[in-house]
Amino acid sequence: MSTETSEAITSSKSFLNDDDIHQVSLALSLIWTKLQYKLKNISVSNRMGTISYGKRTERITVNLQESVYHLTDQVLILFFK
Repeated sequence: MSTETSEAITSSKSFLNDDDIHQVSLALSLIWTKLQYKLKNISVSNRMGTISYGKRTERITVNLQESVYHLTDQVLILFFK
């Protein structure tokens, strides 16, 4: 994890305990590994999350409140079901 990411998580300790931080770290590592280290960006705005990856910048958009996702690369559907 980059220092910038680590600092962002550490500065969030006011509402995240150590176990929460560990769970976030595991989730990010899993996403990075499953996308074969081609992760470009993860962003969150309001209740929507976007994961960008791959050579052509494929995207997964997730409604975080409802846990519903949309894939631009249909080959990955099996990975997320």
